Amino acid sequence: NGKKRFDLELPINLAPAEIEKIAVTTPEAVKWIADKSVKKVIVVPKKIINIVVGWYDERLPKQTAFFVEE
Repeated sequence: NGKKRFDLELPINLAPAEIEKIAVTTPEAVKWIADKSVKKVIVVPKKIINIVVGWYDERLPKQTAFFVEE
Protein backbone atom coordinates (compact mmCIF):
# COMPACT_ATOMS: atom_id res chain seq x y z
CA ASN A 1 0.00 0.00 0.00
CA GLY A 2 3.02 2.29 0.14
CA LYS A 3 3.23 5.04 -2.44
CA LYS A 4 6.12 7.11 -3.70
CA ARG A 5 5.52 10.61 -2.33
CA PHE A 6 8.63 12.45 -3.45
CA ASP A 7 12.28 12.14 -4.49
CA LEU A 8 15.03 13.15 -2.10
CA GLU A 9 18.64 13.67 -3.16
CA LEU A 10 21.23 13.25 -0.41
CA PRO A 11 25.02 12.86 -0.28
CA ILE A 12 26.02 9.26 -0.76
CA ASN A 13 28.21 9.11 2.37
CA LEU A 14 25.49 9.87 4.97
CA ALA A 15 24.89 7.40 7.78
CA PRO A 16 21.42 5.79 7.97
CA ALA A 17 20.63 7.71 11.18
CA GLU A 18 21.36 11.02 9.43
CA ILE A 19 19.27 10.00 6.42
CA GLU A 20 16.37 9.13 8.73
CA LYS A 21 16.56 12.48 10.51
CA ILE A 22 16.62 14.43 7.25
CA ALA A 23 13.83 12.37 5.70
CA VAL A 24 11.30 12.83 8.50
CA THR A 25 11.98 16.58 8.76
CA THR A 26 11.79 17.35 5.04
CA PRO A 27 8.76 19.58 4.28
CA GLU A 28 7.44 17.06 1.76
CA ALA A 29 7.42 14.34 4.44
CA VAL A 30 6.07 16.57 7.18
CA LYS A 31 2.86 17.22 5.23
CA TRP A 32 2.21 13.44 5.07
CA ILE A 33 3.13 12.61 8.67
CA ALA A 34 2.06 15.83 10.45
CA ASP A 35 -1.02 14.46 12.24
CA LYS A 36 0.19 10.86 12.48
CA SER A 37 2.72 9.02 14.59
CA VAL A 38 5.86 7.58 13.00
CA LYS A 39 5.99 3.87 13.84
CA LYS A 40 9.16 2.89 12.00
CA VAL A 41 11.67 4.32 9.53
CA ILE A 42 13.42 1.86 7.23
CA VAL A 43 16.53 3.16 5.45
CA VAL A 44 18.15 1.18 2.65
CA PRO A 45 21.19 3.32 1.77
CA LYS A 46 21.37 4.49 -1.87
CA LYS A 47 17.90 3.06 -2.53
CA ILE A 48 14.82 3.88 -0.48
CA ILE A 49 13.54 5.41 2.74
CA ASN A 50 10.31 3.92 4.01
CA ILE A 51 8.38 5.70 6.76
CA VAL A 52 5.62 3.72 8.48
CA VAL A 53 3.04 5.94 10.14
CA GLY A 54 0.01 5.16 12.25
CA TRP A 55 -3.41 6.71 11.77
CA TYR A 56 -5.76 7.53 14.60
CA ASP A 57 -6.89 3.89 14.58
CA GLU A 58 -3.71 2.05 15.59
CA ARG A 59 -4.93 -1.13 13.86
CA LEU A 60 -4.58 0.54 10.46
CA PRO A 61 -0.91 1.41 9.83
CA LYS A 62 -0.05 3.25 6.65
CA GLN A 63 3.23 2.86 4.84
CA THR A 64 4.70 5.71 2.82
CA ALA A 65 7.69 5.20 0.56
CA PHE A 66 10.30 7.83 -0.30
CA PHE A 67 12.91 7.08 -2.94
CA VAL A 68 16.48 8.33 -2.72
CA GLU A 69 18.39 9.35 -5.83
CA GLU A 70 22.10 8.56 -5.95
